[in-house]
Amino acid sequence: MMNILKRSGILCITLLILLFSSVAIANTNGFEEYDAGIRYITDKEYTLAIKYLKLSAEKGNVKAMKMLGSIYEKSTIVPQNLEESFRWYKKAVDAGSLEALVPLGVRYELGLGTQENKKLAFQAYKKAADNGIVEAYSRLGYVYLDGDIINKDAQEALKWFTKAYEAKIKNNDKDNASDDSAIIGSIYYYGDGIPKDIVKAMKWYKISVDLDAFSPLPSYNLGNFYYERKEYKEALKYYRISSKKLDGKYVPANVAMGDMYFWGRGLEGPDHLIASKYYQKAVEQYSATHVHKKYIIDAMCQLGLIYYIGGYGIEENIDTAKIWLRRASSLGDSTAKELLSTLE
Repeated sequence: MMNILKRSGILCITLLILLFSSVAIANTNGFEEYDAGIRYITDKEYTLAIKYLKLSAEKGNVKAMKMLGSIYEKSTIVPQNLEESFRWYKKAVDAGSLEALVPLGVRYELGLGTQENKKLAFQAYKKAADNGIVEAYSRLGYVYLDGDIINKDAQEALKWFTKAYEAKIKNNDKDNASDDSAIIGSIYYYGDGIPKDIVKAMKWYKISVDLDAFSPLPSYNLGNFYYERKEYKEALKYYRISSKKLDGKYVPANVAMGDMYFWGRGLEGPDHLIASKYYQKAVEQYSATHVHKKYIIDAMCQLGLIYYIGGYGIEENIDTAKIWLRRASSLGDSTAKELLSTLE
């Protein structure tokens, strides 16, 4: 009897060992192939990288599926294939990946590699956000702010952008946190679906600027805020920050800087040489369809005026003044037309 019990005990232990071993093997399926695929990407052995990532995905590794979705989305490793990208993101989500929900939602929202489906896009973003995927917070913020997928709800948008900002600050993701704080600032600044609140807008814009926001808008609007209060040194400070964004090509900030130097506001006095350089930077961006065309035409007129009056670092040059005034006048600027009439 003891021998039977002993053999039964050994059998049970053996079965348990086999059971746990099989679970362990199942849980590590595809990990080695995935690691090999990543190593081959690092070594720029892209054919082998794709081979091993697919082997990993076939064994159920959702990270490999998501990685393949990303690879086919871009064109750095293989030619872009949006259908393949969608297929792999979808497989990853179907296999339980939460991280693939946002890129899958983007495919549905924009119709990339699949038919556009706003409802499925929203569902993907919402599920990701409800499961703590930080990237989804901002996506939901835009969804509620735009009102394209569901009814516009600025309060709900603020909620999700604020969650995104807080989570990214916690994760030390300052670049993306600056984008969220800029959007929050703009919602309050323009009163987009909520009562306009300049104090809150300035608070969030300052946060965004302190985080070195990519967008020139927070610093530009801060400049406008201080300019209206006649705090010209502060206005100049923020206009200058804005003028350096987008490789120095943000037209409204360049025109604002030109105006500050033209009038000498926030400075010891006017400096038309520096003003002309800022106006020139704005004028260089001219196109008939430029979103800031009006600012550019203003800059042309100001250049004409600078050469018309002379002084403050610029020699009077009526011929150059006429060139700029004619150009501004031909584009509908009434001030340029009036000044030009005194010269011809």
